[in-house]
Formats: sequence, C-alpha cells, structure tokens
Amino acid sequence: MTAQASPSNATTTILVVDDNTMSRKMVQYPLEKDGHKVLSASSGEEALAIIESDPVRLIFLDVFMDPMSGLDVLAAIKANVRFQDISVVMISGSEDPDIREKCIAAGAGDLLPKPVTAAALRKIVSDVMDTPGVANDHKGVSGGQ
Repeated sequence: MTAQASPSNATTTILVVDDNTMSRKMVQYPLEKDGHKVLSASSGEEALAIIESDPVRLIFLDVFMDPMSGLDVLAAIKANVRFQDISVVMISGSEDPDIREKCIAAGAGDLLPKPVTAAALRKIVSDVMDTPGVANDHKGVSGGQ
C-alpha cells in the first residue's frame, strides 16, 4: 500500500486496485500528479481493508484479479451501507462486449478500458468532485453503452 499526496492540492482520496503493478502505476501516477491522495492495493482483500480504515471517495478497480475478482470486491462494497458514498469505476483490458454491462449492473459507475488515459481519469475525478454525496454518476465516460 502506498499513499502519496501533494499537500497543496490533495482534494480527493482515491484508491487504485489492480493486481498488476504496472497497470496500477499507470492509473496512480496521473492522479498523484494532479495532487490527489492516492492509495493503492494489489488485491481485493487489501482494498477492503483499506476502505475500512481510510476514508476513500473514489475507487478505480480492476475487474479481473485473483483470488477475489473486482466484481466480488464491488459486491462487498455495495453490501456495506458505510461505503454507499464511494464511487467505483471498474477497469479492464478485456474485449468481452458484455463486461461493461455486468459492471454497471453490479453497481459500478462505469468501466474504463485499459490502457486508461489521464483525460478519462480527470473526467471521472471531476465528476465525483462536482457531485458530493452522489456516488457512481459517471456513466458514459468510457464512451460505451
């Protein structure tokens, strides 16, 4: 787990969850560069432990991880009323045309394709900041339906 923030512009605590180190860093770096406090987890279990102890506003969550998938993590988050204000955006390199629909149906705000762009990350963070208390209002960021 890492936590880094620019003291002058730390506006949102964001959790990046991916079992692939490089993929995690590709999401984490632009967010840190924009001044956000970014926590990272390499597993679903670690992610759930982090949100138990750290107030997180937004989670970027990989769909395919072992042993606990991103969809399993999302289900655990949605089942806990304490986490209802956390926005969750799934990330996947899968070309399965149904995966976005599965993620949205499970309660995710959207699905971003890998590789994730800094522009897409900024749009989602901006949307979350503009709608305090309203989680998962990012539909359409990835451009798919």
